[in-house]
Amino acid sequence: MYPATDAKVGSPVVYPSTASGLVSPRFPRQHTFNPRFARDYTLLEELGSGGYSFVMVALHRPSGLECAVKFIVKAKIPARAWMLLDDGSRLPSEIVLLRAIDHAHVVKFIEWFEDEDHFYLVQELHGSPWFRTSPSPTISASSSLPSLSPSDSTDSITLSPPITPPSSPFCAPQLRYPRRPSYDLFEFIEQHKEKRLSEDQARCVLKQVVEAVFFLDGHGLTHRDIKDENIVIDDAMLVKLVDFGSCVVEKLPRPYHTTFFGTSAYASPEILKKQPYQAPPAEVFSIGVLLVFMLTGYSPFLTPRDAMEGNIVLTELPKELHESPALDLIRVCLEVDVQKRATIEQVRAHPWLRY
Repeated sequence: MYPATDAKVGSPVVYPSTASGLVSPRFPRQHTFNPRFARDYTLLEELGSGGYSFVMVALHRPSGLECAVKFIVKAKIPARAWMLLDDGSRLPSEIVLLRAIDHAHVVKFIEWFEDEDHFYLVQELHGSPWFRTSPSPTISASSSLPSLSPSDSTDSITLSPPITPPSSPFCAPQLRYPRRPSYDLFEFIEQHKEKRLSEDQARCVLKQVVEAVFFLDGHGLTHRDIKDENIVIDDAMLVKLVDFGSCVVEKLPRPYHTTFFGTSAYASPEILKKQPYQAPPAEVFSIGVLLVFMLTGYSPFLTPRDAMEGNIVLTELPKELHESPALDLIRVCLEVDVQKRATIEQVRAHPWLRY
């Protein structure tokens, strides 16, 4: 990994649409890039996009290493996603927080840049490329259980639509960057014939996620969008959390929120009921949903009403898991009553994760 640095706007460098290695339909034809970024990096494939950002793979030419670059569109950053610094300036909170986090199961911050229109968050590119086999988890003919689809995701409180390339001639399809195969847990699960993980695989993944959440919680941080698509995984099953755009840092006692952050399929009952909620208990609920999805390939709830009432459906649970302690962990994570729901400390100490 090359040294982490910070870089702001330097002398403008304008690259036409034919400039090698720097052009994407996400940018205008004559976009002005940060000069040091332009000097050191070559943009490759696109990885994905969200409400106010998009992510591309880039080659760091001096080191020969690939990384992930998140381009955050300044004009689309919601008010809650800014953080005021001691010198009076402000940065997207994701840059500030990720720069401060150092954990084995959180993607590594490398450096950041900015230009007139974007912040560039350069991060470690972790995971193995899992080729997409279908758009969403398969629903069996014998089940009406809903799958957890990528289309349910939101990454801003304004629920902005995904960024789309401008409708101009230089954004013709032949100029599009190719999409690189996904590195996330969703696609890892899709590689399996049964569209689910074995108990040992699910335990291996969840242990790492829980360790990351436990570490963050100990520093007053809550990710607030734990889901399969925000977990990257390699072929050795090393897991890391990504996308800290909804992450919040809070002092004790933890405040209550009235605005939803995250993904609807992973939302806790109190969020779905539009009640004031605290971030840590809602995070534990998301962990429970994630566990069920890994073990079955489906959501534990048929409808939002079922989630609000705690009607857990495990029709697709393999027979060999019917007596597993995993069921108790699912139950305590998906408890409707926040006061009875497990804390992240209790999840971490659960016997199923101690095997």
